[in-house]
Formats: sequence, structure tokens, C-alpha cells
Amino acid sequence: MKNKLEVISKKLKAVHKHFLENEKRAIEQRIGRKLHPLDFFNLLTQDESFAWMKPMSALMAEIDEFIDETENVTATDIAGIRSRIDDLLGDPSSKIAEQYLQYLAQDPELIIAHAQLREALGKH
Repeated sequence: MKNKLEVISKKLKAVHKHFLENEKRAIEQRIGRKLHPLDFFNLLTQDESFAWMKPMSALMAEIDEFIDETENVTATDIAGIRSRIDDLLGDPSSKIAEQYLQYLAQDPELIIAHAQLREALGKH
């Protein structure tokens, strides 16, 4: 089960990477210039207008910490993490889910990463 959770973590990180790439492109379009990766990182971590993205990063960190600290991962643990990921990406009232659905509609690489995450979670 621990290996399954490690795979879920890896797939969630891939989704996060594509999500951030889309967000960076959107910001660059709004400001009319390319952002240096450090400038983008600083926006994400220091600008309060990006606080809405923190729950995704926090969940990834929590999953990795759980993996590191837990010897016996159970089916119940996996189900709880699946539920948290589903809530994060599927809550229609959250900005993350709203942006996520928008990017899914336009980014084939995110679609693939999403499908791989769903497969790892045991849902299609």
C-alpha cells in the first residue's frame, strides 16, 4: 500500500507541475512579458493573490510526510487521501478546481497527467 501512495504522490506532483505551467502562461499573458522562474516562484510564495494555490502544495507536502513517517499504509489511508484530492480538484466552489477544469479543457499534457492520477487513485 505504501508503494501505491508513493505512486499517487508522484502523479499528483505531475498534475501540479502542469497546473503551474498553465498558471505561469496565464500570468505572462496578463502582464505581457515572460517571467523568470524565480519571479514566478516569488509570486506563488509571497504574493497573497496566489494564496488560493497553497492548499495543493500543502496537500502534496502532507502526503510526502505521511509516506515518510508511516510504515503500514492502509486502504483506509489511501481512501482518505483520495477523498482529499477529489475535494481539492473537484470542489466547484474553489478557485483551484475552477482553474483546474479550465486548464484541463485546453492542455493535452494536463489531461494525460490527470488520467494517470485518476488511474493511480483507482478512479477513471
